[in-house]
Amino acid sequence: MFLDSDDELVYKLLTRDKVEDALALQAQTMKQENLAIGLGMFEDDGAPEEMNLIFKEIIKDGTTLIAVDKKTNELAAVAFNKLHASFYSIPTEAHTFHQTFSISLKAKPKEGAKDELETFIEENLRHRTCRELIKFLDDVSVPWLLAELPRLDQVSSPICSVIALLVSQSLIRGLKDIDVQSKVDVFERYNVNGAMELFYLGTNPRYQGRGIGRQIVEKCIEFGRGLLNGTIKRTSIDGSILEQHVLPEIIYCVVASNYSQRIVDKLGFQVLHEARYDDYSFGGKKMSERIGDVHRTAKLQVLKL
Repeated sequence: MFLDSDDELVYKLLTRDKVEDALALQAQTMKQENLAIGLGMFEDDGAPEEMNLIFKEIIKDGTTLIAVDKKTNELAAVAFNKLHASFYSIPTEAHTFHQTFSISLKAKPKEGAKDELETFIEENLRHRTCRELIKFLDDVSVPWLLAELPRLDQVSSPICSVIALLVSQSLIRGLKDIDVQSKVDVFERYNVNGAMELFYLGTNPRYQGRGIGRQIVEKCIEFGRGLLNGTIKRTSIDGSILEQHVLPEIIYCVVASNYSQRIVDKLGFQVLHEARYDDYSFGGKKMSERIGDVHRTAKLQVLKL
């Protein structure tokens, strides 16, 4: 599926022939990612490679967009997106694993049942910094994204994280002090049942400084609106049309740098929550000590489609 292109780049959904390029670009650009830097992920041998497992799962959602150079066929940028449904709009029929992964932001497992996402993190995420990255994004986003739930110390089952849509009991223990009752849920706040998350954006260093980051965010917005009005369909990396189980009515993201914050600010995203790097410490250092003085906060921002 192709979106409108410019003179140099074509924007389209990720296809199988570009999967390895997209994952390689994610791994390369993550070295510039403030959250990974602040948590000391690159001091934790093997952690960046482990995070790659999450992106392989996200690709299955059929919502990852890429920008490709028309002349060289080189990947200029990638935007990994995820769809989410409110707890009240989850279909009742059985799902494959990746369908469940896509919609389980609001879902709680039945009494006594094992949460598939808890199983995923237990079996795949072993590195401390990977788990800390999930916890940090929970701290930023969970207070705004959980709907009509009691305090976390009263929740018997794990709740999905924004960054990986994954949790474990250890993360829940780390979040017990968050009072979600005083926060606003984005589904309720905007009166919507579906959302698209701009999960991760990476621009090829050779193409940085040319406004491509803003352009691909604009294409994500265009894509989300197309899903909503039915003019665009999600497709697998092999081109088959996927079930349209979620229609996004908002797009949201956690933006961790001044540059990305300026992009979404100019595109009309509203700031719902902000976390200061100076307030979080990992491995004996504040995040701000590793990140430096240029970038000071991560923000949860939302746009109505």
